[in-house]
Amino acid sequence: GLILAVVDSLRACKTADCAAFQKRLNTNLLWLASIADKQHKAKAAAAGAGPTKAAAAAAASAKKAKPKAEVKYWTDAEHELFLEAYEKYGKDLPRIAEHVGTRTSAQVRSHMQKWLIR
Repeated sequence: GLILAVVDSLRACKTADCAAFQKRLNTNLLWLASIADKQHKAKAAAAGAGPTKAAAAAAASAKKAKPKAEVKYWTDAEHELFLEAYEKYGKDLPRIAEHVGTRTSAQVRSHMQKWLIR
């Protein structure tokens, strides 16, 4: 409906029509958002979870969450050490990890799997 009318108006260079359609679309979106907000508040009140309880639950959940590990790609030097250790120790993951020095056995296993596919 309205979204297609906005796109068609833009394609036809009818900026006045486009502005009118965008205004109607914005009004409709605000109306829908107010309905959704009212429904959310009604459900929270019915469940007995006021904003303070919800905020406390979110804070407790955030404290329990473990921070995600930073994505860290293998450097060229680490890969060279990996290759040396692979030639020397085969698929002995702990010894390769010890040789590389900056990676765990799990990281070495993942790197090895990807490297063997290539």
